[in-house]
Amino acid sequence: MKRLPSILKRKEKRNYQSAANLAAPGFTASLQVPSIAGILVTPQTALTFTAYYGAVRVITEDKASLPFLVFQRQADGGSKLEAAHPVSYLFRRSPDGETTSLNWRESYTSHVLGWGNAYAEIEWNSEGYPESLHMIHPSVILPKRTGEGKLYYELQTAIGSRADGRYRNIPPWRILHFAGLGFNGLVGYSPVALARESIGLGKAAEQFGALHIEHERGSAA
Repeated sequence: MKRLPSILKRKEKRNYQSAANLAAPGFTASLQVPSIAGILVTPQTALTFTAYYGAVRVITEDKASLPFLVFQRQADGGSKLEAAHPVSYLFRRSPDGETTSLNWRESYTSHVLGWGNAYAEIEWNSEGYPESLHMIHPSVILPKRTGEGKLYYELQTAIGSRADGRYRNIPPWRILHFAGLGFNGLVGYSPVALARESIGLGKAAEQFGALHIEHERGSAA
């Protein structure tokens, strides 16, 4: 126990970087330049590739159709279903008060499959329970750290500069963040970015086939 203060003291001196800066060089930029096949591949455009869309639809629909319940851990190591828990009620009805639980979880999971991360801002009630979960698109929010190493989430509320006040910093206790496979446990890799050459090749083959059919029809006419 005598070593604990010195350990904490050394930890305070560590220099943290923005979580985004820890990604492999060019990883995020790969979503902004065309693949070798000449096709721009992003989580949105990838959905127009039938194979990718089919896989995303199967995963999101099957996962969202499963029950989402809260269990309380028991002293004997078992668990007890808490059907009346506010969180269970939230996901039985509507996480945001606007969509069904199934549709909400479908979209949330699709963000992970496309961007590698899914985010929602938590609205807490006076009793300390989550009252609603407002989904945030992964393209406008980014986990970062302050100079002291504290985690926060930077939300872009509109197109503009930070000087315009169009960015809002949100503490982590107000964000529900699910990260897929990643490099630091905080930010997930984008599956689309990792597979962009395969998706781009598939899209290029589709376009080539469509152009060939159009050409054949023109020749027949």
